[in-house]
Amino acid sequence: MAKRGWLVVVLALLLMPALSTIAPSTAGGTLAAQGVDQETETLFLEAIDLYKRGRDAEALEKVKQVLATDPSNEAAFLLREKVHFSLWVDLMTKSGEHRAVINEFLRLAAVGERDKRKDPDAVAKLLEELRTGDYAARRAAILKIAREHGDLAVPAIVQALAETSNDDYRNDLLQLLRQLGPEATLPLVQCLKSPDLALKTPVIIALGLIRDERAAAALKATVESGTEEALITAAKRALNSLSLPESLVGLSAKELYVDMAAKYYRRSPAVMKEFSATRVIWHWAGDKLASYDVPIYLYHLYIAEEACYDALAVDPDCKPPQVWLARVHLAQKQELQAAAARGSDEARELAEKMAKAEFLAASAGVDNLEEAVRVSIQDQDLATAEAGIFTLGELLTGPTFQGGVLTEALTAKHKLIRYAAAIVVGNLAPAASFSNSGAVTAELSRCVAESTLRTILVIDDDMETRNQLLAELREFGYFAAGAPNGAMGVLLAKRPPTPDLVILKTTLGESETSIATQGVLSEIKGDVRTKDTPVIGLAPEARADADADLFGDKLAGMIKIPLVKDAYAGLVKDSFGERGEDQAKALHYAELAAKALAKLAMADKLDPRRALGDLIGALGDKPDNVKLPAIAALGGIGDASALPALKDTFTSDLQSPAVRAAAAIAIGQICRNTGGVDLDVFQALLQGLGSSDMAVAKGAAHGLGIAPLSAAQRTEVVVQHRITLGNLFPGAGE
Repeated sequence: MAKRGWLVVVLALLLMPALSTIAPSTAGGTLAAQGVDQETETLFLEAIDLYKRGRDAEALEKVKQVLATDPSNEAAFLLREKVHFSLWVDLMTKSGEHRAVINEFLRLAAVGERDKRKDPDAVAKLLEELRTGDYAARRAAILKIAREHGDLAVPAIVQALAETSNDDYRNDLLQLLRQLGPEATLPLVQCLKSPDLALKTPVIIALGLIRDERAAAALKATVESGTEEALITAAKRALNSLSLPESLVGLSAKELYVDMAAKYYRRSPAVMKEFSATRVIWHWAGDKLASYDVPIYLYHLYIAEEACYDALAVDPDCKPPQVWLARVHLAQKQELQAAAARGSDEARELAEKMAKAEFLAASAGVDNLEEAVRVSIQDQDLATAEAGIFTLGELLTGPTFQGGVLTEALTAKHKLIRYAAAIVVGNLAPAASFSNSGAVTAELSRCVAESTLRTILVIDDDMETRNQLLAELREFGYFAAGAPNGAMGVLLAKRPPTPDLVILKTTLGESETSIATQGVLSEIKGDVRTKDTPVIGLAPEARADADADLFGDKLAGMIKIPLVKDAYAGLVKDSFGERGEDQAKALHYAELAAKALAKLAMADKLDPRRALGDLIGALGDKPDNVKLPAIAALGGIGDASALPALKDTFTSDLQSPAVRAAAAIAIGQICRNTGGVDLDVFQALLQGLGSSDMAVAKGAAHGLGIAPLSAAQRTEVVVQHRITLGNLFPGAGE
């Protein structure tokens, strides 16, 4: 058979469960009454008509316009049902962008279809037909349950397996589970936690028929811990039927669970479909199979967490699942915080309930946390690494600090990680030097000077253009990361800390391995964590205007290829908006860095004087929460070069009283440390003593008290003080 013929057969088998009930043609009435936008339906039918007439290029543009209208999942499902199955198979055999765009439409439709699958009464009726019907009726029931209800039918199937004594019915139920395929794996695995041996045996047989590697750990655990010979034999047979990759052959149950946790955490295609809409978590509850829904962005972490606990159930002394569990808990916290920050009420409620995730991460211990941070840095899992670093800071102490992963983090690629490590180590003020100790003050100094921590993600399947754009963005001072295709781009866009800007190629999908630009844009704008992230298009000059019209206000602008950095620099800068989250994070880090420098100054550790210039600079446009610790640090390590800036800060009415008072005290400390008092500085403090603001006056008095004044200057202060009191009591100075 020709290659395309084989492809049609394969695609037909893959699409059969979802599409075999689709209407035989595009005939039928309008879907407006069912909530489908009229424009969307019209564009869709025009696209299908163009495909039928062989005008593929025009049809592709129409489908793009359909996606640009933002059809709901239900609308996509209803539109999909108006087209015959054979046409979808034909469209899916097309190459490049055609297939990618069609695949994105079918993905939306699949989500809409799933919402219609929750119908236990319908499942019960079909199972009765499977139990009592003739061969044709039973076969039809199997296909209909698999097609219309999927994994949501597994609880009823499992209950029927447990209750029946009819061998023929049991065999049909096993064939039904086989028909469901990998969809049934995770709920069936949970059934192995049932104490009912009569149920476990057919479940194991079903897992052997399905041949999904995700069942390997549970089957291996059954072999290792089982006491019933028949059960062990069935589990061995099922294990042997799995098509395991060579890397998994021979692993123990706990090793297989750890592998599963790692793959789910990383969203590996071996265990998760790209952009899967699955959010159902299965578990064995007492005497039955139950489920609950979680936010899609937490699904992979819940499964990874469960795999870690399963590994520890096999061996409580096993270290790898403890490390992964610490990482999972840190990631859960970061994902929820990111979603809540983007306005998700669901995330806010969950964040309160899961506050203990951070505490559980800390309870993992320093060794496990350090390894979790190390692996997170290697994976560029920045938010998890950052959270782990700060958690370590709460567990370590300066006198006992000897380095470890924090010293490695001081040289990490991303400055966010370097800053976090420097802040933690600075606050520890270690008693002894260590590897990379010289980097602490340097990173803190740079951190204090930060005004933004802006990250840009470039999604472009052309390596030359992507690398040029990344290099130019880095020249502008941004942290820029790249993704070679849409699938990787979506994963990086949604991983905390989410980028502040995405630059997206408008022609993704022309390569065989990429998803379409529309799919990437839909994923970014449809996720609560990234819905407000600005997206700039990247297109060849010849089609830039047309693509700008196609995507409309979904794009914040368009960068043209070939690249001219002066032409797009302003667009990139303006896309961030005013004082966004990136600036807030930078200022927060600057505050923490200034406090760490202040602590180092007090302890005189790690040569904090190298940060003097940036600390002086922080007195300029930084908010008070950065200025105050910066001033405190200057008081400890400053020299005469800091006095002019501190004097200007103290005498400025634009500064807050707290900042002015802190500046006066720092002036006194520097004068004491240098052994002299400049006349202009002395006069400034003397005048401040008469301020109507008591905080400023008190600061001036303390600064004067700390400074090494001469006897004559002390007398002048006392006289000034008496004049000040005289102003408070009429007639006292007469």
